[in-house]
Amino acid sequence: MQQLDRGRAWAVLTGATLMLFVLFGIAYSYGQFLTPMARAFGVGTGAASVLFSLTSLLFFCLGVVTAPLAERFGLRVVFGAGALVFALGLFATSLATAPWQAYAGYGLGVGLGIGAMYVPVIGALGRWFARYRSVATGIAFCGIGLGTVAGPPLIALLVAESGWRAAFRICAVVAIVVLLLILLLLAPPPEPADTARGSGRAGGFGRLYLSALLLNCALYVPYVHLSPSAVRLGLSPVRAAVLVSVIGATSIAGRLLLGLASGRLRTMTLYLGCYACVTLSLPIWASAQGYPQLLVFAAVFGFGYGGYIALTPVVLAELYGARELPNRLGLIYTAVGLGASLGPAATGFLVQATGSYSFTGYLLTVLAAGGLVLAFGLRVEQSQGGDPGLVHGAAPPGDRGDHCGALHQGE
Repeated sequence: MQQLDRGRAWAVLTGATLMLFVLFGIAYSYGQFLTPMARAFGVGTGAASVLFSLTSLLFFCLGVVTAPLAERFGLRVVFGAGALVFALGLFATSLATAPWQAYAGYGLGVGLGIGAMYVPVIGALGRWFARYRSVATGIAFCGIGLGTVAGPPLIALLVAESGWRAAFRICAVVAIVVLLLILLLLAPPPEPADTARGSGRAGGFGRLYLSALLLNCALYVPYVHLSPSAVRLGLSPVRAAVLVSVIGATSIAGRLLLGLASGRLRTMTLYLGCYACVTLSLPIWASAQGYPQLLVFAAVFGFGYGGYIALTPVVLAELYGARELPNRLGLIYTAVGLGASLGPAATGFLVQATGSYSFTGYLLTVLAAGGLVLAFGLRVEQSQGGDPGLVHGAAPPGDRGDHCGALHQGE
């Protein structure tokens, strides 16, 4: 039996980090394709935004299916299939001559591809670690932040120099080469020994699910609409793309700092802090009149977003145990997928109707605030129940047993 927190676990962590860098460095650069694709197909930003929404719906919601498939057929088999579909989807999009072809290529190809890789790998990563789970997930999700820093400006330059079709083809080649190399680092996790926590009640999960749904209606809108909103204020496309990179950079700080702090401070309190950062940042975007305000928004939003993403698997593992982590993560990501699909598309149509991002920004604030209130209710519920992991930040009993048991089995 291979040991947790050691050896192969760190190789899997390296692979997961690189995977998130590539996948989301490309996916979260969709805003750089939005305007030229809308012009090429003669559609408005609302219709073009639907493409990202369809993709988000697929790659988040499919985790509830692909996690069990990875358990049955093997992590590498499911990952390899996802890598191939992802690259083919990017290439097919470059050949599209009508909107429905782009929906099929990007929406289905990229959506199915990420869906086959994302939750199975993150679920496996959480089971490779016990003592350092929060640190490992924080490091891995830095891959998204780094990808968001590097991807938008690089792809904006590619689009400007070579056109959006050539940019998609280049992304396809880079993706398949790197993802096949990552395949060599992955391995199925050892069987965990822990059991579900008593605090993980169905009612609590329902509250957490609805809270995630409301927050994620706002959480993925900036990745599609922040750059176009900045261009409306007179910024150049490349300078506007830097704003998305700022989100990526500050999200790295959020992932690392809050991931480390979760071992010492109350996990749910840190989780609520992430909700609050996202909620408070949205009115800044809605009222922005120039680049300085947009930079402040990107920094505050990115920090909260990064911490939220990193802490979600930790909260679920503490509530339900490592054995249930892939399945629970797959379920919670259906809420993420629904929010990520509804938010950007609805924003696109509202901007078309109102001619401004201000109204939509304030509406997103209300939705995020609703998610914060629901999550706070869960925090109060856990406090009253005396949950040592979520309330006091202590390692949950199942995780301690899981770690120690794995060490004994490996010795």
